Amino acid sequence: NARSGLLMSQEWSSSERQTYRTSDGGASWTRVVPAGLPEQQVTFLAMYGDSVVWAAADNALFRSTNAGSAWTKIQTPGEVFDPTYDVHAQDARTLWFRNGNGYYLTTDAGAHWMRLSVEQEWSQAERLNIGAAGLWLTYGSRVYHSREGGGAGTRAGGNAVDEEWNELSAVWFFDQHKGVAVGSSGWLLETSNGG
Repeated sequence: NARSGLLMSQEWSSSERQTYRTSDGGASWTRVVPAGLPEQQVTFLAMYGDSVVWAAADNALFRSTNAGSAWTKIQTPGEVFDPTYDVHAQDARTLWFRNGNGYYLTTDAGAHWMRLSVEQEWSQAERLNIGAAGLWLTYGSRVYHSREGGGAGTRAGGNAVDEEWNELSAVWFFDQHKGVAVGSSGWLLETSNGG
């Protein structure tokens, strides 16, 4: 936010990490020694509010509730978590990552996970929208939807093959029927039938 932030720098040759925290919008920074976070390279870092931070390091997910001072390893589903895949945090309790041709989502800080499986061709989601209408994910110009909050995602729409270059940049659904989307070439689209 406008006041709080966390900065991590890592020396590639020695893997030595330095972590700094600000609570005054970056006017001053305090060195932090993060307890519980492995020394391996941090491949993902996202802060929410003044104190909650998500991180990925050493093939695992971690979460801090005190602005990066102490970290707790998050239990992920039985499959091996690989931080080289997409990891996205939506807020202090919601995070999702890709594993194979599926996505794993938690909305309660890692206490429970749900899996959304998708087509094999779909390898990296770009947007995730969670709401009463279920899960909506976009990849390129394709939109996928799961009404049950997990399970199989079905293709709900997208461009014809000859328009595949016009990727969807943002998608938002107000309910299970009405939504809007913006395309990379300037399209503004709407749907009233769930995509």
